[in-house]
Amino acid sequence: MKIGACVPVYNRERFIGPYLDMLIEFDITPVVALGDTPWEGGFGESLDKDRTELILDKFFPNVKVIKRTFPRHRDSVNQALVNGLRDMDIVVVNDCDMYITKDDWEEFLRFMGNNTNYDVYSVNFETMFIEYYYDWRYGKAALPGGTPPMVAMKKGVEFKN
Repeated sequence: MKIGACVPVYNRERFIGPYLDMLIEFDITPVVALGDTPWEGGFGESLDKDRTELILDKFFPNVKVIKRTFPRHRDSVNQALVNGLRDMDIVVVNDCDMYITKDDWEEFLRFMGNNTNYDVYSVNFETMFIEYYYDWRYGKAALPGGTPPMVAMKKGVEFKN
């Protein structure tokens, strides 16, 4: 089974290196969609660029990077799908600040291999995530809310919202 990963980023210097190292270690082909501005909504992100692009150029020269303006998160994901991940059987679509242990990767791959009738695989915030922000939530289960996030999808699925 060929597995790829959409890596949509803008100003993620703290996470991009370890995340790409993790993907490469588990033989997952990443395609980075590097935005030159924050996505619509931006959530207060600075327009000043951090070192994400420098890290990609210096430490990950063999990783495909698509650089442009992406109005929305889904646009960056879809660009990575179209420009480098078309031949993958499964595409991982979680954010680059979500780390997965070796045991959890193995369980995830085993689950997908045994459950091939799904187009999309998602996660449960309350049972599958631990928060590691530097605030009162550090080390606690993630807060519930909204639709469970997609973590992977089969070939042919496209983001619409």
